[in-house]
Amino acid sequence: SMAAKSLYIIVASVDTRKPDFPQYAALGLEFTQKVIKTFPTDTSIQKIGCFSARKIATLAQKSNTSLDISSVMLPILDAQSLLGVQIQKDSLDTIWALMGMKWELRPKELRELTVCTVETVKMNSGISSSGRSFRGDVVTSGMAVFADIFAEPVLAVRVLGMQKVERVIELVLSLIYACLDKFGNHPFIFSFGFSVLQRLCNVNDCHNLILRFGGIVAVIDGMTANGGNANIQEKGCNILRRLAAYHLEIKLTIVESDGVDAVLNNMMTHSANEAVI
Repeated sequence: SMAAKSLYIIVASVDTRKPDFPQYAALGLEFTQKVIKTFPTDTSIQKIGCFSARKIATLAQKSNTSLDISSVMLPILDAQSLLGVQIQKDSLDTIWALMGMKWELRPKELRELTVCTVETVKMNSGISSSGRSFRGDVVTSGMAVFADIFAEPVLAVRVLGMQKVERVIELVLSLIYACLDKFGNHPFIFSFGFSVLQRLCNVNDCHNLILRFGGIVAVIDGMTANGGNANIQEKGCNILRRLAAYHLEIKLTIVESDGVDAVLNNMMTHSANEAVI
């Protein structure tokens, strides 16, 4: 179709080597959102539109160009709701790329993004009542979006409210347990999930939710299952350190859950890694 051809032309013309890249990128993103909004039920155009927005966002990040992502975010979420599983991976990957530009979303957009991502991840988690099997690729992309949503945790919690934050924490920890128990090891799910927990540990009330949903055991077992992954070990240690700072009982729970062994093994395995140690 003409819309699809136009999107391909837009993608091809956006080049960071051009001096007017910021203008081309802004126009390209604006045109992309109009096409996505105009054809919300056309799967092919939505996939191309996601590719266009993702490519522009990636180039903008590489060139440190700031773009307003607000206008394109909601049309992508609307199309995802309409088309469901057909574009879930494409849309989540695109949203993750857009979030990488660190543009502050308006409260309505952040709330809608969070609710939509929770529903999509849960639908593909293999642990919901939807009956769908586990899709690691979709879950991984969703966890990456969660990590970016809470890049500024205090602000995100204030905007979202504790009810939505609780849903995210419960889902993240349920998925970590599901990977440990039946879906096998998915390092990126652990890594992004640990990012979410690490960012929320120091927010009032959030650490209580992490504890209530079994966060200590999930983190320790996740570290044990990914002993060779320095990124996961560093995040896991940070989570345990922050949780342990609150109460003596939490320290004892960490010890009883073999947390000391996990940290010692971590230090021996990654003794040359200053960030982990």
